[in-house]
Amino acid sequence: MEVITMESQAFRELQSKINLIAKFVTAIESKQAEQPEDGWVDSYEVCTFLKISDKTLQRLRTAGAVSFSRIRGKNFYRISEIQRLLQENVIRRSDEHLQDLIKNHQLHVNKDEILRRTNNGLDVFRHYVPGQWRVGRNFLNPLYEDRKASCNIYFDRRGGCYRMKDFGNDAYSGDCFDTVGKLKNLNCGNPKDFVGILEIINHDLHLGLSGDDGCASLVVSISPKPIREFKPNPAPQPENPKKSK
Repeated sequence: MEVITMESQAFRELQSKINLIAKFVTAIESKQAEQPEDGWVDSYEVCTFLKISDKTLQRLRTAGAVSFSRIRGKNFYRISEIQRLLQENVIRRSDEHLQDLIKNHQLHVNKDEILRRTNNGLDVFRHYVPGQWRVGRNFLNPLYEDRKASCNIYFDRRGGCYRMKDFGNDAYSGDCFDTVGKLKNLNCGNPKDFVGILEIINHDLHLGLSGDDGCASLVVSISPKPIREFKPNPAPQPENPKKSK
């Protein structure tokens, strides 16, 4: 192994430059976190929270009224582009719908990040569901007085995560977030409760997604790299009529 030596003054200067770079990167990340309009949302999120149909969104894409990026057959839109559609009344929705889209997108991103760090939710089940159960095998649910081995933890290929199915008590069926919500008496359907569930999992499994100082720090900024970007078509220019001979 090669050992490199340097003078103390040179080392201090190098360390100072590294600290400046670290502060610059932190400042950029903080600035990005404060600008949710730079984020990306998919078609499902746009249709769900703006309450428009898939056909309406498709018609806007076909007409060139909205710019989007296509990644592996899935369409993504900048939140700033959706904001433009609302401001220009292309989509007649209130600013409240846009805020719901941004807020729920942040929760969606946090959920995906937790699944990524917990083996698609399997580690969460192993943490909260005690016993020597095995994936795909029926077992007695240890979370209540179960008398028949009819509980099963399996991988849901369509959802891309592990889920629990309890045929004896369907209240315990669902993904890992539903299970933690059940244990902590929190409702996944309530945005405030769902943030609480995310924080509990992050804290108990030491995922390091935040400093445990609130839901805002849990937001993970993910911007898909556009493979092909489609921008709104410019208004067609009228052609000069041709003179007939």
